[in-house]
Amino acid sequence: MDVLLAQFAIWEYQSDFQHPVVDIMKGAVDSFIGEDIELLNRLLAQHSKHNARRSDATMANDAYRCLGMMVHDGVEFNDDLLESYKLTKGNRRYELKIDGPEVAHMQTFLEETYEAFRAETWLHYAIPRQGAKKTVGKGKNRRRVEQKMDPDVACSMVLSSAKFGTRDDEIQTRELIAVRFVASVDWLEALKLKFRSLKARRCFSEHLKLEQLEN
Repeated sequence: MDVLLAQFAIWEYQSDFQHPVVDIMKGAVDSFIGEDIELLNRLLAQHSKHNARRSDATMANDAYRCLGMMVHDGVEFNDDLLESYKLTKGNRRYELKIDGPEVAHMQTFLEETYEAFRAETWLHYAIPRQGAKKTVGKGKNRRRVEQKMDPDVACSMVLSSAKFGTRDDEIQTRELIAVRFVASVDWLEALKLKFRSLKARRCFSEHLKLEQLEN
């Protein structure tokens, strides 16, 4: 939630200073992906780490405009390079036929997956987790304790992530546990709650306008 709100704040900031990335994303939705956003942020970091552009609005405005020109030029230059046969080492586009082996392989995979769903035998890779915490006691004795995990009760577990092991290792630890249904969460209320907690942090609220704090 904090990441989403921080990203919304970045977009608002970029829009106020007419960052060209806003027009790029509006004009090319297919560029609205994590890699492109990360590259644009990294470009800004590379051009502002040795000066005051991060805190000086005028300098940041000039940097954003220059970076926008660089991005447009880079896209056109990349298109020109991709037309070179020597650079791409041949045509990397794939043409699939409806009766080709690739389609047949995918159909087999989907049929096996759906059949596993129906038979309730489908398993996913093991997900690291720990017991959800709840508050017990009152007054000075109030404390947070970890609940006993139940793989059939989603709210009893807090899921996390980890790097994959080898295929053989992951197959041996496959399992099926309950997870929260995405649509069961009131995301608007959840974001409002997170935003209220962010406003309480001085490092965040000091960068907001008065009308934003009131809203």
